[in-house]
Amino acid sequence: MLLLSLPRGRADLDGCACSELPLEIIERVLSFLPVHDLCRFRSVCKEWRELLCKPSFHDLCEVNGKDDRYLFVTRDLDCDGWSVVDPVFRRTVSFLDLHDERWYAIEVGESLGGFDEDFLETQLSAMDNGLLCEMSTLRGSDDDLALTISDPVANTRMTLPAPPEIFCLGAYLPLILPSVDIVTRSYKVFLVNNPREHSRDLTRVHVYETFSNEWRGLSNPAKEFEELIAGSAVILQDVLYIVFRDIARWQFVLLSYKMQEDVWTEVRRIICPRKPRHPQLVVRGHRLFMNLWSGGTSSLLEDLSLFEMIEIMPSDNSSKTVVQLTFAQLQQMFSEQDSDFYIAYGVPRFNSKGSYSSVILMSSLSGKLITFDLTSRTVGTIPANPFIQGPSLETYPYCDMYRAKNMNLSLRNLLSYDSVASG
Repeated sequence: MLLLSLPRGRADLDGCACSELPLEIIERVLSFLPVHDLCRFRSVCKEWRELLCKPSFHDLCEVNGKDDRYLFVTRDLDCDGWSVVDPVFRRTVSFLDLHDERWYAIEVGESLGGFDEDFLETQLSAMDNGLLCEMSTLRGSDDDLALTISDPVANTRMTLPAPPEIFCLGAYLPLILPSVDIVTRSYKVFLVNNPREHSRDLTRVHVYETFSNEWRGLSNPAKEFEELIAGSAVILQDVLYIVFRDIARWQFVLLSYKMQEDVWTEVRRIICPRKPRHPQLVVRGHRLFMNLWSGGTSSLLEDLSLFEMIEIMPSDNSSKTVVQLTFAQLQQMFSEQDSDFYIAYGVPRFNSKGSYSSVILMSSLSGKLITFDLTSRTVGTIPANPFIQGPSLETYPYCDMYRAKNMNLSLRNLLSYDSVASG
């Protein structure tokens, strides 16, 4: 286990045997290594640092690196429906290497504004391919909010232009979803507002695009969906997928939106259990998955008794089950008996043939991670995050809820002008 603090100095190793190798060989070998190792290697010597900062080397890493290698983990503190991102997790950005099952962390530098004097609390955070997007309350104001985008690996941050509308009244916060395009070396940020009183004619979804440095509104879903509550969203192959909760019909509805065609499509509906938890969308290996709870029957009066992970095939909107586990089985696996326990995140692992081999599951209450082998039905434990202590209950007397997302990391600084302009 290694605490990853980005190196600021250098340590020349003129006697290193690698110095005798052609630079092209060194470059190719290094391109297969994970980002956390490459960050440390920037301090080996001046030549390596220059090599590791070259855009051409970043291109090679994106070809040779493993997809969705890391699991970004954070924690929300919740009190009576009002949540903030735990400040401990803002100081230290934590990642789990899913291949090696080892933890790494980046201590957020002052230049990132981890506790910028302008910001009071962070209500939302989301991450994609190394970019961290946060929505924070401005100090001295109960209503003014700022959206920032940062790259912890490159130690850079910028404040985005103010979006036209952010709905934060009531119990339902908006969704924010950063999306990195490694081909164009650019990114988008989606803002999905949830409805409030007198908001029917306002735009639900906005997108910030780097090429214009502006927000633009997307078309709203059909009228029948205007009162639905958005709970989870992902991007897959330039298609936006959002799961909405239809309170009136006791259903969850999965919609897709094709930006090029400006078309919303209903993908599927799911019956809500009596204690509904929003289904969660996951993209892994360029495939779409959904984690959901059900009562195990079609009855609306059932509790959360069955956890299911399914894969959704966008070509025909069909699905197949990856794993099903009862609430009692999961409590035994995690050794947690609290009735509020649920799975905060689940992601499949693939074998060399592209078939499911196991799944990684995370507890919402403790952040504990386990592996579940789909063939042997055995449970393995992943080491606990060594960099994060418990929340300060004197300052934040809230209950805590963990969140996660699997993704890649990159040495490429997408927030730099040169990186965006080159796309």
